[in-house]
Amino acid sequence: MKQSEIRITQASVNCVIFCGDKTLLMHRSETKEVDPGVYNVLGGKVQKDEDFISAAIREAREETGDKNGTYINPECMTYCGTFRFQGGYEKDWTAQFFVFEVADEEFPGEIEHEEGVLEWVSKKDVPGIEKVIWDLPYCWTEILDNELRFSIVAELSAPAVCESLRKSVLHEHGGLLYQEYYEKTDAGLELVEVIQN
Repeated sequence: MKQSEIRITQASVNCVIFCGDKTLLMHRSETKEVDPGVYNVLGGKVQKDEDFISAAIREAREETGDKNGTYINPECMTYCGTFRFQGGYEKDWTAQFFVFEVADEEFPGEIEHEEGVLEWVSKKDVPGIEKVIWDLPYCWTEILDNELRFSIVAELSAPAVCESLRKSVLHEHGGLLYQEYYEKTDAGLELVEVIQN
């Protein structure tokens, strides 16, 4: 990407829903134009005149069918971090991640809809799922630890083709804990530098 190139950034939210030791993933329909057939957390675009928190609540409620906010509400949500994708797509993307803790696995009411099928899976299994969205394993450890906040920037050459990735992690109560830098190799992204503070 040229230094002088001006690109539009699409704001979006990712909604991680936990219930005990499980998380709710969307197995996206094979007919979807973006990320067909992959497992991902819930979420979507931030609408005009909408903030990230309101967008996260709206998206989580829409995709789970919790229209009345019985399970998805501000009292059960925590901010986790931001993932910025530069290049690779028509627009750059900035996604803010939020965790929602729910008490009942019987939720959600709507399990299958136009986006795909919702499935409860073990939290510990998420990074190893064969068709999990490429970026989720790079922030999953921090998502599971509700005292960590992450900021990630990924340089892409094509959709889901990451050339480099830089991650910084803060403790909730302040202080930079560590930074990691990954670069693309023949085997995929490889961790090439860790800076501990």
